[in-house]
Amino acid sequence: MPRNNRVPNQREVTVAKAPTDKAHLYTANNLAALDEAARRLQSKGGFKLYMYLAKNQDKYNFNLSSNDFMLWSGLGYTAYTTAFAELEEEGYLILKDGTETIYTFFDKSQLPKQEKEITIEVPKEKVAEITEVKETSFHF
Repeated sequence: MPRNNRVPNQREVTVAKAPTDKAHLYTANNLAALDEAARRLQSKGGFKLYMYLAKNQDKYNFNLSSNDFMLWSGLGYTAYTTAFAELEEEGYLILKDGTETIYTFFDKSQLPKQEKEITIEVPKEKVAEITEVKETSFHF
């Protein structure tokens, strides 16, 4: 019998985290925000820049250094600029009104949720079988 209700295609993993204390800082992340970013951000650099920004405390203000990010992430300048543009496009980095270089980073996208429209075709011969029609919305 599989341990922990594992199915054949799964692997068991034990997490071994490094210690956290004053000398070894840690970060807390909203898991729903993290999940959303993992789905929305398509590039490796985009997600790395998201994590670089998200690891800071709420309301922390700093001057973003492309060099520091590149050293931290192992990515080059082109990947950095592409990642920055992706975070802007996806609503994670919002430019402050009236400025050209002051941004706010949001761990949850500020874009409205995109709802997908689904069309279901019913054959004419089946339409007569429908006795009651209820409007239903599906959100993905």
